[in-house]
Amino acid sequence: MVVSPIEDLRFLCVESLKEEGYDADSSEKPEEAFKFLEHEHYDAVLADDRLGRRVLNGCIDHKHAIPFLRNVKARNSRVITLMMQASESGLDRPDYVHVIQKPFGLDKLEEFMGTYLP
Repeated sequence: MVVSPIEDLRFLCVESLKEEGYDADSSEKPEEAFKFLEHEHYDAVLADDRLGRRVLNGCIDHKHAIPFLRNVKARNSRVITLMMQASESGLDRPDYVHVIQKPFGLDKLEEFMGTYLP
């Protein structure tokens, strides 16, 4: 499962994973992803570090992937949680969240996924 608000990124990741023989779906929002996760089995969830944004008290508040991935892991402890990250965030990253630094090429994505998936 690939979760990102960026359509082109979702498309490229899913197509690359399918070419490598993985079954892959994508979702724009975490809420949509949870609907998939309720009905489908996924070995891994790859989430963009910023899953959208909202205005809160006049300031832009980015919804980060860490709380989403914590929730994913709480629902299924066996799922591998992965995050695409552009820069270091102020949030503590749990050991079970593996990071691929953006920008990355498709060959790097394939290598990254091959590290964690059979």
